[in-house]
Amino acid sequence: MGPTANPQWYRVERAEDVLLPPTDPTGRGREFLDLTGNVIGTQGPVAGLRFEEFILPWQERTILRGWGDTNPSGNPAITEIGIKCGKGSGKSFFVASISIAQVIDWALRGINTRCHVIIVAAGVESALLVFNHAREAIAADPYLANKFRSNISRKEITHIASGIAIRAISPYMENAIGVRTGLLIADELHAASIESKEFAAVIDQLKRGGQNSEEFRQIGITTAAVARPEGYYKSWLQRMRAIRDGTLIDPSVLPVLFELPNAKVRPDIDAADSRFWFFGMPSMITQPGERGTMNAEAMERELIEAAQAADAEGPATMELLLSQRLGIEATDRAGGSGTTRLADYWAQCHDPAMIVPEHSPTFVAMDPSSGLDDPFALVVLMTSGGHYYVWSRQHLLRATYEQAPKRLKEVYDAAIKAEELFLFDSTSELEQAVLSYCRGLLRTLAGVRFGGDGWGLAGFAAKFANEVGAQFEIIPQNWQLPAALDRVSAVAHDRMLHHGNQPLLGANVANLILENGRLRKYDASSSGVGSAKIDGAMALISATQMAESGVPVMSTGGMIG
Repeated sequence: MGPTANPQWYRVERAEDVLLPPTDPTGRGREFLDLTGNVIGTQGPVAGLRFEEFILPWQERTILRGWGDTNPSGNPAITEIGIKCGKGSGKSFFVASISIAQVIDWALRGINTRCHVIIVAAGVESALLVFNHAREAIAADPYLANKFRSNISRKEITHIASGIAIRAISPYMENAIGVRTGLLIADELHAASIESKEFAAVIDQLKRGGQNSEEFRQIGITTAAVARPEGYYKSWLQRMRAIRDGTLIDPSVLPVLFELPNAKVRPDIDAADSRFWFFGMPSMITQPGERGTMNAEAMERELIEAAQAADAEGPATMELLLSQRLGIEATDRAGGSGTTRLADYWAQCHDPAMIVPEHSPTFVAMDPSSGLDDPFALVVLMTSGGHYYVWSRQHLLRATYEQAPKRLKEVYDAAIKAEELFLFDSTSELEQAVLSYCRGLLRTLAGVRFGGDGWGLAGFAAKFANEVGAQFEIIPQNWQLPAALDRVSAVAHDRMLHHGNQPLLGANVANLILENGRLRKYDASSSGVGSAKIDGAMALISATQMAESGVPVMSTGGMIG
């Protein structure tokens, strides 16, 4: 079993080298590659050819790694493959061929009978892109055509002898419950994450349906998002990048990410230079005689047309091209900013049990607000043996909640359901709820310390001291906070941070970026104003500063006598 990380991916000179070479010790990878290679192409110049006649090196290596890697006991090591590549790279036919080969493989070995290969995307029409490739390839093959039965109305192709089916579904929970999934193919993740607020839950449900299936695998495949990544796609991309870069170790996941390296790691790369286009378009033809799906000359014409459109109509056309062809996310474009390391490691720190050792030191940090624009965030951080145990409680005016944009409101709704966010009719009610909660903590926890941003809500620090009866330690919101962020990120990296997967706190962490030594919202302008919410993340960093400082931070009120 080889490593799935490839931290030097941005230095490779061929598309297939984004993945490390396969070992395939048992030959299972080659067997599955042979099955995939027998699938017949049905569209364009490859119609009528077997896939083995036009399969590309990166596709071969993906199969050899995905099905050939085994763990020490000889069982399959890879259970999830994440593929990101430019539009036009042949990804739909590639995964359609995998779906057919997987059904034949299971049938020949007599496993996963009555299972399903599930194809899910932003909607059923999107899922049909892969499904129709599979259906047409089966119909074009004299050997396979009589071994499968198609039901177009149900979007289902069934292998008659085994009962194994390939099904296309839309991303709604009623389609996922009770499904026994053997192979899950999730297509165009970035679009599905926007179109369906249930998408993450649907994926989770389908994975649960695969728990009793032998050799269950999940394949996520997508182009880049045109706008900033959101929802499931955002967390998926963060996780895949972290595994690829070696900052998150998970040998069961194979990242296959084709994206033009940003200027931080490759300042020599110019998006207009065809020598580097293979990073985003692994199927690019740059030399005579090469296999591929798109000529460099065609790509050059598209770039010229997009540049001309940008001059006349604005940057939207160029941004579409950069994302869809070269895999450049909005956060990686000039002037963009990526997420923090804390966001990269956040998902791995979900601890459903969250059993906190008794008598753990407790730090309660706040990012005070009136609730008119941002929630008043409160984070409780308990420490024990180097471990962090974290949960958040946030407060917002009901009128502000009602006026929130649709996607932000969806996060708020999830936080309300999780009893993380509480709504109030007035600022005074909101403040009193915070103070009352802190008084309760003071009564029940020995040695609890309180603090946070002393200037987020005028007069709050003094009111807190008067009404709670404890010092409010003012945490300077300056150069010290990035160091505290680095500390909590390191704890998360070591899987010593524990959280309950609260939706609003998770969104806060995902929305936080570090740029030029400053912590800010991802969508903030130079003024610092933006619609994204980071209040819980800022409170967590302040709590970390308190926990690691060792001594209380002196209140400026105490210095003024």
